[in-house]
Amino acid sequence: MFWTSSKNALVELIYAMYASGVVSHGKVGIRKLSMIAQIVFSVSLGDLHHAFHRMKTRAGSRTVFLDQLKISLEEYMDKDL
Repeated sequence: MFWTSSKNALVELIYAMYASGVVSHGKVGIRKLSMIAQIVFSVSLGDLHHAFHRMKTRAGSRTVFLDQLKISLEEYMDKDL
């Protein structure tokens, strides 16, 4: 499997999973989540923390990727109605 979106999108997803504690009841650190994602998706993320700090100062939505995921899922659900 390969990550086909931007590296920032994956960083956003990793931090969202970390912040919500959805992996191993929140007992996995951000570095371990990052390493696993990099292996699974065959991508190098570089400085994860720097990317996150850039996201915190984004103009407009700071969660662009997560916002798009929600929209895409809702559109997909609406197709089956």
